[in-house]
Amino acid sequence: MTPRRTHLRWLCLVVAAGLWACRASDGSGTSASTLAERGPTVGVASAASGAAPLATPVGAPDRAGGGAAPSSPIPAVQCGKLRCWRFDKANQALEVLLVRRPEVLAFGEAHALVGTEGIPTATERFETQFLPLLARNGAAQLVVELLAPAQGCEKTVQKVKKQQQPVVRQQDVGNQDRFVRLGHASKALGITPFILEPSCEEYAGVARGGADGVVRMLELIAQKTEVKLTKFVAHNRQGGSQPAAATASSEALRPGDAHPKVAPRLALAYGGAMHNDVSPSADKERFSFGKQIVSLTAGRYLEVDLIVPEYIKDTQAWRDLPWYEHFDPNVAPQAVTLLEVGPQSYTLIFARTAQ
Repeated sequence: MTPRRTHLRWLCLVVAAGLWACRASDGSGTSASTLAERGPTVGVASAASGAAPLATPVGAPDRAGGGAAPSSPIPAVQCGKLRCWRFDKANQALEVLLVRRPEVLAFGEAHALVGTEGIPTATERFETQFLPLLARNGAAQLVVELLAPAQGCEKTVQKVKKQQQPVVRQQDVGNQDRFVRLGHASKALGITPFILEPSCEEYAGVARGGADGVVRMLELIAQKTEVKLTKFVAHNRQGGSQPAAATASSEALRPGDAHPKVAPRLALAYGGAMHNDVSPSADKERFSFGKQIVSLTAGRYLEVDLIVPEYIKDTQAWRDLPWYEHFDPNVAPQAVTLLEVGPQSYTLIFARTAQ
């Protein structure tokens, strides 16, 4: 190692299955500092929990604006026991979710693994297909699930990195760089990117976990993201009018109804498909911030998991997902499928990549 690289900075990415991808940056290229927090430090806003429905029935009064709901709905179909919708393009699915005018949209992806090279990743699709639409619809901040190395405790940070090595090998080596590029792309669109910044004390707590270091890091990721989103919700409320009231429930969705009714400012999170869970299983509840943000926003929170269909396998980890048994990959494989897993929970499965 040359002298100029003695102060390497490690950026680490935790994914849904507890996997890490870390790489060093000497500051000459993209590093943690390029996405470091410059956001507000404001008080915590609290609100009663509640559930916002998906869309207004055709012809029904719109409680937010008093007018009639638009026509030409996209009807729901059944995917097993779940309601679902199919689209030609992924951004059409996002557009209809924006009808609900959330204050926080938390995206969780199934990360690319070794052997899936050549198939566009969820991160790349989010960057090109979703970010521009979100920027036009009031997105103000994006919390990216990248961890900055704490300064002054390099040995501890290195110890934490080594703890995660057994699970890194399954990851596509490009995952880290794609997350960094996502931060730059959001900034170019006027959405301020933020990363997570654990302290030396917090890194030390992970290091002391030994064999449970991955578990402790998953807890830390959820805690740090929740803190940032809580600040941004309060800040966004101070910077504009309150979001309009939720619309009534419906069996139909309609694109084009999102733009005039979105919240004035919207906070985003992007990471692995675990931390954003609204209804995590009992053994994973401590890894999720979803339930807390649902309460904070009075239901104006949406969990959206992004799945590349080529990644889906018949393994226990996939079978445990709440939508797995309801999704048939052989039905409309060239369409984008949006499944309603719960009142604030959706899974978006991209169309298969043409060979």
